Amino acid sequence: MNKTQERILDEIRKNPYISQQALADLIGLSRSAIANLIKGLTDEGYITGRAYILNEERGHLIVCVGGANLDTKLILSEDLQLGTSNPAQSKHSLGGVVRNVAENLGRLSQSVTLLTLVGNDMAGRQILEECHPLMDVSRVQTLDGYSTGSYLAVLSPNGEMSLGLADMNIIEKMDPEWMISNQSVIAGAHFIVVDNNLRKDTMENLFNQCLLLNKKLILIGVSAPKTKRLPERLDGAYLTIFNLDESQAYFHSTETDPMVFAKRWIEAGSKHAIVTNGANSVAYASYDQEPRLKRVKPAKYIVDATGAGDAFSSGVIYALNQNMNLEDALDYGLANANQTIQSIHSVRKELNEAQLQQDKEDYIQ
Repeated sequence: MNKTQERILDEIRKNPYISQQALADLIGLSRSAIANLIKGLTDEGYITGRAYILNEERGHLIVCVGGANLDTKLILSEDLQLGTSNPAQSKHSLGGVVRNVAENLGRLSQSVTLLTLVGNDMAGRQILEECHPLMDVSRVQTLDGYSTGSYLAVLSPNGEMSLGLADMNIIEKMDPEWMISNQSVIAGAHFIVVDNNLRKDTMENLFNQCLLLNKKLILIGVSAPKTKRLPERLDGAYLTIFNLDESQAYFHSTETDPMVFAKRWIEAGSKHAIVTNGANSVAYASYDQEPRLKRVKPAKYIVDATGAGDAFSSGVIYALNQNMNLEDALDYGLANANQTIQSIHSVRKELNEAQLQQDKEDYIQ
């Protein structure tokens, strides 16, 4: 047992009803880190009861369901030429749409639980180790015989993506039975955030769970081809966040007006909808509000566009979790995306609540 665990036990002895957030404040760690340490103490037999856990934190728990993988970025020295060798610099980091969203939210001091699968390999162990301080990873399962998901992005010299390749075969093991096994976690969440890496039958099961439990499901796009994994109807979705290409693919349309698609996502069953259009604009609509358009403020420069969409989604979800309305939440998402593309990291290491608030104020000026 380390000194931090000894301190946790000491505080629990003093107050068996202490909350995880109170423990986090006393010890100087995130709530998710405390949750992981408590699980370890429970597994080792030091804690046998659950009296210390109060439910006031559960109301704002965000459960993130989807892919977690190891990203490799190849930054080209010149424009990509197919059929030949291209000089490039390589960088490695953790990735996955939902995992990136979870990390953003963890850095913003939100209570986050990650539901995903990793392989019994170096990449899987790295994901668990690096995510541990920022979110609850106690429900992440490690599978023998499968590789942890991986993603390769080839970036042009100006930071735009020229090519993306993904090995996410392990996601196919996230089947409806796996989803049902995590129903107790879903039941305790305020928001459930899912990317459409999931199998269609798993996605349908999650939609049904959220309808049955009256939970707020937020659906985030991954790519245009994977929109075929979405259910035919989206009843049960609280919010959808997709870009223009993904919207065109789902609705089999060549329409280019994002406001048209914002309305179509609502007609498909979602309560609220956001459609992004790169550096141009963001359209948004609600079941009780006609589509609107918000222009995007250009970034001063672009270092790496990877992670910008995840940063945008995270900023929006963070603001909604603070009970802000959708229109105001967009500014937090746009500010986070604006700063992220100016960073070498897919998730900014300097991100915290105070920083995002300042970024938002600077963005809307």
